[in-house]
Amino acid sequence: MHHSNLENRMQTIPISSFHKYWGKKPYFLSKYIISKYTKEWDLILDPFCWSWSLVIDAVLSNRRLVWQDINPISTSINKWLTWNIRHEELRRVWEETLKPICVKLELKYYSDVGGKLIKSFLRTKKDDTINAILLKDWEIKRNADGLENKWIHEPFIPHWWFEKPMISNSRLTVKKNTKVKDYFTDLSLRCHSELLFAIINLKPEHQAFFMTAFTANIANCSKLLPPIKSRWIFAPWAWMTWFYIANEYIENNVFHFYWNRVQKLLKAKQFFEANSTGMLSEGMEEVMGSESNFIFTTGDAKNIQIDSNTVDVIITDPPYWWTVPYLEQSAIWNAFINVEPNLLEEIVISDSKERNKGKDGFRKDLFNAFLEMNRVLKDTGKLILTYNSVSLDDMNKLSAILRDTGFQILNVSNVVQKTKSPRQLNRINVVGWDLLIIWVKSANPTLFEFNEDVLSRLEEINLHNFMN
Repeated sequence: MHHSNLENRMQTIPISSFHKYWGKKPYFLSKYIISKYTKEWDLILDPFCWSWSLVIDAVLSNRRLVWQDINPISTSINKWLTWNIRHEELRRVWEETLKPICVKLELKYYSDVGGKLIKSFLRTKKDDTINAILLKDWEIKRNADGLENKWIHEPFIPHWWFEKPMISNSRLTVKKNTKVKDYFTDLSLRCHSELLFAIINLKPEHQAFFMTAFTANIANCSKLLPPIKSRWIFAPWAWMTWFYIANEYIENNVFHFYWNRVQKLLKAKQFFEANSTGMLSEGMEEVMGSESNFIFTTGDAKNIQIDSNTVDVIITDPPYWWTVPYLEQSAIWNAFINVEPNLLEEIVISDSKERNKGKDGFRKDLFNAFLEMNRVLKDTGKLILTYNSVSLDDMNKLSAILRDTGFQILNVSNVVQKTKSPRQLNRINVVGWDLLIIWVKSANPTLFEFNEDVLSRLEEINLHNFMN
């Protein structure tokens, strides 16, 4: 399919919505950047890839891409999406094997006394009381603690997946000795365990895809879902995924929401197959030699495994001064793919007493990461940063580090979005829009200072105009 024909379809991009992992960017931002600042067969590097949609337009536009992140779940979900098993085969496995199991287990664990299927519970944190249930036909039953389903309150001894320890951190309200299992009810643990065993009994070539859907679903079926009170009258079962267990939270039907995730992932897989002629590489040499289009790798941005002066463009979104410590929070995902992230090398400021990750170390780590980016970037190449929801002070700290690592600012623009992030809406002294910042290598860079006057005079890039 020609790239121009994609424009009408990518307002609802299947690839952008199949997983709950962080770092998604506005629709068409990557499309804008790639069309304006790169050309066919350019080598693009993203050393902090998160779950951004860069892979969509890089691969679909005949660019070569090295997609890297220190968090295993970040690179794994994208690698599994682009694996060379056709979506028709995966859909058959779902319809013939996994779906019948989910239907049977849903009837067993999520039926009320009248045989109607339950979609969600409204629970309280204090004693795990059920205040109400929502049936799949949107009938609400209040004060439903007396449900006769024996599985709702029956204790469950979880499997080792759920016994992984979390890192204690006040910012995430993770207390000492907290384990992954503490973010789930016994009913949810039981159902997740049954689902996991069904997945691992599949053929190895099918397991990874359906495990991706599983990891995409577990946040939706945890205790991390406080209801949105401001919308209570109009949408009583709306929620947000957060980093703490609220006094009142929503527990969702594991099998119903897993079915939804599988459908989204199948659509994403189908979309990728229909629009990509690129090839996933197993080795960096193939991408460097233009024999393959892209590779996903789990790696440290301070030690990029690419030769010097070979990358045409770097497009990335580096860690912010007070960002969420993703490797700590990602334990609820990484536990299920059985990986141990490299916590020592994470570029982050953490409140955890178990980690030595303060401001000075963060500044040093960020310096070393940009020094590596300078090394691998061609002299004619560009470093393109997307930065959002940060203070002017943070921006100037970043600017100083880039100057000290040999980068000169070329241009900065506001990226106008339809909606702002919660941090932009709820906090003061933050930059009001996403910023798109272009840097170039320089032997004698000067310091660029961000201030209110500079921001007020920035060119605005309206992605909605670009989409149309």
